[in-house]
Amino acid sequence: GEFFSGNVHGFVLLNHGKGEDIRRADCVMACITGRQKAQAIYSALRNELIDILVIDSLTAEEIMRIAEAERSA
Repeated sequence: GEFFSGNVHGFVLLNHGKGEDIRRADCVMACITGRQKAQAIYSALRNELIDILVIDSLTAEEIMRIAEAERSA
């Protein structure tokens, strides 16, 4: 992906932001695609780092599979 950061209409945009940057935000919206990112997304959700998540259906299915596997363990 391309690197971007800055303020747009009151939003702070970060690409590959660090956890400490995300924790300072009032609201974090993540738009992510790719099943290979499912574990990282799941971890971010478990750590309450994301308030709004926009993902594709394949990634959503993988996150649900990971969550089910964790519950079953």
